[in-house]
Amino acid sequence: MFVRGQVVSAHTGNGVPGHVLLTFHGPNETIDNTITVPITQDGWFSSEDQRWVKKFLAKELSLHYPGVPGHAACDPDKDRYPL
Repeated sequence: MFVRGQVVSAHTGNGVPGHVLLTFHGPNETIDNTITVPITQDGWFSSEDQRWVKKFLAKELSLHYPGVPGHAACDPDKDRYPL
C-alpha cells in the first residue's frame, strides 16, 4: 500500500512545510498506531505503508496535519479511508 498527497495553504494554494500524521486504525489501537511522514518543500508527502497495515491489522487509515507556525492544523475532507 502506498499513500501520497499534498498539503496546501487554503490562503495561497502553495504547499506547506512540516509533516503529516498517519494513523492505522485496528484492534487494540494505541498512540503507536500513528506514524510521522515528512512533507517536502512543495507540500508533498508519500509513504510505503504495507508493513504498518500488517503490524497493526489496520482496516482504516486517517491523516492529520498538525500545523506549524504560520499554518493551522487541518484534516482531509474524509475522516477515515478504508484499506
